[in-house]
Amino acid sequence: MASKPAQYLIRFDDLCPTVSRERWERFLAIVARHRVKPILAVVRENRNADLKIDEPDPEFWDRMRAIEGTGATIVMRLFVAPRCGFDRVTLRALFCAGLGLLSNGFANRRFTRRDIVWIPQQLCEPVHKESGL
Repeated sequence: MASKPAQYLIRFDDLCPTVSRERWERFLAIVARHRVKPILAVVRENRNADLKIDEPDPEFWDRMRAIEGTGATIVMRLFVAPRCGFDRVTLRALFCAGLGLLSNGFANRRFTRRDIVWIPQQLCEPVHKESGL
């Protein structure tokens, strides 16, 4: 049986009003040119000094709503698992909070574990794949 061609999900993490505006503008241009509908993981109230690269962009939230209007999915980056791992207690807490879908882990295809659907996170940069998600 022939495998299906690879599918790609593009997720931008740690977006907040103080991200590098220059870098974000470059990503937006690529997204628009290729008609990509990315997942945008937004930090609602940034307290991480590493993400304070530029002065706060007063138009940040308007920009997020505008790109959402083109088909992007906005998700709030509210939760980081201990040691970026997902033990039973953490997974149960996520499930009980109504979060039944995670974009994390390494696999070729999505899978379900402990009542949560996992969408694999393959790489930090695009690489050609023959099949998988």
